[in-house]
Amino acid sequence: MFASSRTAFASSNICQYSSSINMPSYSNTDNTDNTDNTTSFPVVLSYYAELSEIVTTIIQLLYNFSIGNFEYVNQNLTRTTYYNISLQLLEIKQNASIFPEYENIRLSIVRSLEGLQQAMILYKTSQSTEIELQMCKARCGILDNMTELTNYINSLSGSISIFQDVTVTAIAATIKPEIAIYIKLYGYPPGGVFDMERLANAISLAAIQG
Repeated sequence: MFASSRTAFASSNICQYSSSINMPSYSNTDNTDNTDNTTSFPVVLSYYAELSEIVTTIIQLLYNFSIGNFEYVNQNLTRTTYYNISLQLLEIKQNASIFPEYENIRLSIVRSLEGLQQAMILYKTSQSTEIELQMCKARCGILDNMTELTNYINSLSGSISIFQDVTVTAIAATIKPEIAIYIKLYGYPPGGVFDMERLANAISLAAIQG
């Protein structure tokens, strides 16, 4: 008798607990009598599996950036790599109202890579500025060294112009179709970093038009 009472009490508690859990509902699009919604979970897991493969590449880029190995990131985060990852991340995009947690993770990866791209733009600018600074220091150093200054002035003696003859060649500027489409649709991106989802869309449109 006591055992039966305990069993009934436990069953009642389990039912109450189960009814209090807000499980995600999945619509039955084929109108079949499918009482087991667990078949949807493998699909959800496949999204995470695809996302994990992309993250593996990004983790290496972020790690090397974090330890100051900027050249590794510069060499591996190429335009082609950025394009490919943009397309991959767009392909596995899901409805945020159905899979909010997944989309938060996916979007954080998108923004991380965009931030890394911006950091590399700043890195390249810094490298260029450093070279220019070294050249300016070398020229200014002549003024503090009388011997070098005298040699420099003597080297200009008899010269008609202090500037060397320079041949300027104008190179025709070209713009890739996907970039032209991006700018036409969304304008030029702030800071020079292209939004990955918009870029992926522009690449797809360029492929269709091409």
